[in-house]
Amino acid sequence: MQVAGKWMKAEITGEVSDILKRLHEGDATVGWLGDDTLTIQLAIPVDPVTERIIKGEPNMFEVWGFYPGGEPYVALRWPRCDASLLRELARRDVRTGQTLARFEEEVRKADKAREDKRREANEEFAEKAQWALRKDLGHLNGQTKMFHTVDGFKDKEEAKP
Repeated sequence: MQVAGKWMKAEITGEVSDILKRLHEGDATVGWLGDDTLTIQLAIPVDPVTERIIKGEPNMFEVWGFYPGGEPYVALRWPRCDASLLRELARRDVRTGQTLARFEEEVRKADKAREDKRREANEEFAEKAQWALRKDLGHLNGQTKMFHTVDGFKDKEEAKP
């Protein structure tokens, strides 16, 4: 195939040769239900000014779909055109219900991170408060009240009989 004025070679394996059929009809081995409106295109990064291929940038396979109004959209950009592409499409597919589970998992992770941050802040405050109380009440040796003996108290009681 010729891209940006240069001829490129592509290796086609058995797994890739029927990828379009699997994309349209579905593939139960990876959980993909299939969608006949999707197409796969190879996106090669090209410099818009010089129209030359940008070296070092990875080529990506793009799965394109169409909204009901006919407007195209990119459903997925993936580095390989194999079963992993279909697996990722299935993971993101809203028809399978996995999207809700993934969203709930992300919410749980965010809640846990927020709770951990709050707990860490509270633990830090508790350590500082404990240190301050020990410093303020340290002369009481852990007690909240201080008892003093008064010299001569016993002497007055003994003198009463």
